[in-house]
Amino acid sequence: MPVPAGASNLRATSGGSTLTVTTEGGTEASIRIASIAFPQLRYARTREITLTYDLPGAELRSKDPTRVGKGFAAFTALAWGEPGRTTLDIVAPEGYDFHSTSEIFTETAADSSVTRRASEHTDETGIWAFVTLRDPAQTAERSITVGGDEVSLLSFPGDEAWADFVDQKLAEGVPALEELLATPWPGGLDTVREDVSPTVTGYAWFDFTKREILLGEELDTQLLLHETSHAWLNDDHLSGRWLQEGLAEVVSRRLAPRIGGEETPSDVPKRDSDPAFPLSQWRNPTGLAVGETDEYGYAAAHAAVNELIGGLEDEDFTTVVQAALAGESAYEPPGSEDNRGTTDSRRFLDLVESRGGNTDADQTYATWVLDDDAATTLEQRSVARDDYAAVDAADEGWLPPRGLRIAMSRWDFGGAGDLMGALGEQAEAAGELQQAAAAAGLELAGEVREGYENAEDEAAYSDSAELLAETGESLERVEGARATVEGAADPLSDLGIRLLRTEAAVAGAREAFSDGDLATAGERAALATEQTRWAPWLSASLILVTAHTVGGLIVGLVALVRRPRRVRPAAPSGPPLSGGEGPPATTGDGTY
Repeated sequence: MPVPAGASNLRATSGGSTLTVTTEGGTEASIRIASIAFPQLRYARTREITLTYDLPGAELRSKDPTRVGKGFAAFTALAWGEPGRTTLDIVAPEGYDFHSTSEIFTETAADSSVTRRASEHTDETGIWAFVTLRDPAQTAERSITVGGDEVSLLSFPGDEAWADFVDQKLAEGVPALEELLATPWPGGLDTVREDVSPTVTGYAWFDFTKREILLGEELDTQLLLHETSHAWLNDDHLSGRWLQEGLAEVVSRRLAPRIGGEETPSDVPKRDSDPAFPLSQWRNPTGLAVGETDEYGYAAAHAAVNELIGGLEDEDFTTVVQAALAGESAYEPPGSEDNRGTTDSRRFLDLVESRGGNTDADQTYATWVLDDDAATTLEQRSVARDDYAAVDAADEGWLPPRGLRIAMSRWDFGGAGDLMGALGEQAEAAGELQQAAAAAGLELAGEVREGYENAEDEAAYSDSAELLAETGESLERVEGARATVEGAADPLSDLGIRLLRTEAAVAGAREAFSDGDLATAGERAALATEQTRWAPWLSASLILVTAHTVGGLIVGLVALVRRPRRVRPAAPSGPPLSGGEGPPATTGDGTY
């Protein structure tokens, strides 16, 4: 009969007699074979044999998985016998948590104890199960602070090494996770518990209902970081088990060596092996123990995510993962609140290509994630993304219309194609308008860009096209007026333009254009053009009028100068003054 490897004090009895028992190694490290000798059993006779043994339990973190301690136990339970005539009972105090590698036990409670009975063979020789028992009330507790939250560490009594390890690694690991994921600690964790059940299940876990991380006794930095990272990498932000587990594994392997953990070598499974499957079909486990499906799923998920972003530097790695956690769309600017949603496999691929720069990401999806039927979808996606890129290049610094961006985010490539068809040459018109405005030194009104970028359907596309055309025509008129004014460089035109303040009309037209008041812009542009046309005539007319007025003044002045002088009456006779004539005489009115 098989017995646990750590079994001691084996005793076999039958009919009140003690039988001889010897042991030898089994096919597994955790199993030994007990050989029981008894007298010859003749035809139609029966013999009942009772085999008892003790399980002292191995030390924590030893290779032997058998554990027996205060309030906990883990051991292999075995019963060999004929089908239908063999039972296995496990009796434990009431209130103990029970886990088993096989879902073959039924419970019966009586007298403050619970009996778990199995009567169904697990293989051709009998019943086999590895089980764990744990009294939740018997723990050693320590309170620590994680990301500002109070968290309880519940360990086996006396296992201070485990509590010290978890305390230290969380103190170092959570800030490292916050930095790499560029997202603050989200909370949601109350307890980290040490338990033997991972020995049964084959994996630890983050129980979001209980707000608890459950770990085995191993001091495994990478495993602790993996489970802690699920505070971020969970259903609240990511859809798909492969994406959550693959990211958690890549993140924890990247960070573990930075806080004293070991570098874990990658184990890449064969995609064509049994039981390989597309990761998009990987679901949460239904049984307690890890089977072949989960063994492949964990390894394949790590391989896939590692191919997608594992080779990125921290800055680019963070850019992709932060956007995924925020639910951003790859078709929106980084940090945009528009078009957000839970990041699933499709949105993650878009982010890996657009933000991570991995141009081979679709091949990784074809290998690991999608089934054969999805190959056609990837081909459609490739064509649609090429067409989308052409639109995005043509419309210069603007985003393609919102309806198109949403369709691309949803992988609605048929709808995206229809929208790009309805868009027509608007992208080119938008790009040309931006170039023309920049060349003119003009700002486009915000509603022009908003009308293009926010259009979600064909009706909105039509409205946007009309506004683009009107804006383009208005720009031509405003620029035409400016060019006309600046081209009028002769002195007569320059004088008229200054007198009419035509440059103010041009400035008003440009200001109205940038404000989106196309009607006013057109009116002022027309006024400036008309004033420029009449400016030289105005100047010439003004000069003629001025000349006529000045000429009249000159003639009057000449007439005044040539006015006949009055002759003064002769003075009384007398001798002339010596040396010449005397001073002129005056009349009584003061005239000469």
